[in-house]
Amino acid sequence: IVQEHVPLREIARDNKNLWGLLLASGYLTAAQARENPDADNKIVQLCIPNDEVRRLYSGLITRWLQGPAQGISGTDLVEVLIKGEIEEFTEQLQEFVLESASYFDTGGKQPERFYHAFVLGMLQHLRDRYVIESEQTSGLGRYDLALEPKDKSQLGFVFEFKRALQAENSLQASAKKALLQIQQLQYHTNLFKRGVQRVIALGLGFRGKQVAVAHAELTQASSA
Repeated sequence: IVQEHVPLREIARDNKNLWGLLLASGYLTAAQARENPDADNKIVQLCIPNDEVRRLYSGLITRWLQGPAQGISGTDLVEVLIKGEIEEFTEQLQEFVLESASYFDTGGKQPERFYHAFVLGMLQHLRDRYVIESEQTSGLGRYDLALEPKDKSQLGFVFEFKRALQAENSLQASAKKALLQIQQLQYHTNLFKRGVQRVIALGLGFRGKQVAVAHAELTQASSA
C-alpha cells in the first residue's frame, strides 16, 4: 500500500511512506494498481524501472551489507555459510541481526517477510556463483529460499523461516519445525534434479531480534 502526496517531513515517521516517495520520483514504477475501497490510497505492485536504477539499488544494498567498520559484514556472513560452517554462521547471523535490524522491522505484523528479505538481500553477494530462487515450488510444496550452485560440486541450500510465538517452548523448536518441513515436503528435490550432490537444509526460527538455526545435510542417497 503506497500513500500518495506524503509531505517529506512525514517520511521519517513511518518507513512505509518511503515507497510513495520512490514511486513519485521514478525510482519505482507501478506495474499494477487498484483502488483500496477501505482507505484513501491505492494498492500497487511495485517494480524497478530499468537497469540503471537496478544498479543503484544493488550498490546501496552492497554498502549496507558491508556493515559497520568493526562489526560483521553480510558478505563475510554468506561466505561462512557456503563453506558449510553452520555453527559459525548461526553465531554471526545473530550478531549481525542485533547490529543491523531495527525492532520495528522485526516486530511488525509480518516479521517472516522481514527475515525473508533480510537473508535474500545478503545472498545477492553470491549471484555470480549461485542461482538464487525465492518462493518456488519443489517436492511437495513451496520453499522460502534456495541457493543452487553453478558449480554442482559445491553445496546447495534450502531455507525455511518460522516465527516463534511466545507460547512455544523455544526459538530452537521453531527452527527444528522449519527444518522438518523442508525434509518432509522435500523442498530439496529440484536441486538434486539439477545435479547438485549435497544440500544443506536450514530452518530459521526467530522472535524479534533473536534467531536460531537448525540444519541437516542432505544427499541423494539419504533422501531416497
